[in-house]
Amino acid sequence: MLLSVSIKERKIRIDSSDLEFSDKFFNLYCFLALTRKEDLRDNEGWVFPDDITRIVLWERNDLESVGKQIDRHLTDRLRKGLLNVIEMDHVTLGPFRIGVPSNEIIFDLSIDVLHERLNLSAIPSRLTAAEEQSFNTYIESISQGDVSFQMGNSERALLCFKTALDKALTREQSAAVRARIGRILEQNNHFSEAMAEFQSAIDELQKTSSINDLGYLYYLMGFLYRNRGKLEEAEHLINKSLRLVGGRGNHELLGYLYNGLGLIYKDRSDYQKAYACYQHALQHWV
Repeated sequence: MLLSVSIKERKIRIDSSDLEFSDKFFNLYCFLALTRKEDLRDNEGWVFPDDITRIVLWERNDLESVGKQIDRHLTDRLRKGLLNVIEMDHVTLGPFRIGVPSNEIIFDLSIDVLHERLNLSAIPSRLTAAEEQSFNTYIESISQGDVSFQMGNSERALLCFKTALDKALTREQSAAVRARIGRILEQNNHFSEAMAEFQSAIDELQKTSSINDLGYLYYLMGFLYRNRGKLEEAEHLINKSLRLVGGRGNHELLGYLYNGLGLIYKDRSDYQKAYACYQHALQHWV
């Protein structure tokens, strides 16, 4: 079974059959195929949801969401009788891989180009035994924190995120946790502390190439300013994020940004501008 990845034509082919799916899942298949091809972690191509949340178009998904989306994708393909080449291991949070041997995967562009397009600089290439243990604790803690936050247990979520922060291996991982801590602090009206966490996350990401993550942090900080009635500062930060991420194809984030601008204009009673921004948001979300 030969898996061919054409970045130029945005196609993935198994032998003579083309696989059809969205840009988001095209990036996922590219990432899984590349990981299998390179065996980046010396573990037969398995990757965890935390890795997937770092590739382009998956940046704003939490770990549980990644698993659910891929599971639905595989279930849907099975129901429709379509070819599937993704394997899932349910024993842990993920992992996932392409079920094609590495020597049967080919790409039409260089590996370096694919690394850049998927933003793989954010993912550690290989872990020591101690790092692997920290990484697993990070995965478990941030997942438990996300679930606790969604269930309204902010106290437990905060404890989980602090554990995850202690085990973070990269600047991107650290920033992801600080963003979550900031949201909890904001929810509990600790605005100064929340702002400090968001700023720390931004400082971390400014030393990386994670443009979409940085744009999301500007969005979070902008919304914090809006919630405090500082509309000028909020508009400045959201426009800053738009300049940063515009044209990168992250439609989910762009939708949030235009919706955020719409809310700011609504707060100012500038309903014509607000309506235009809401329309832009819908164009990215639909």
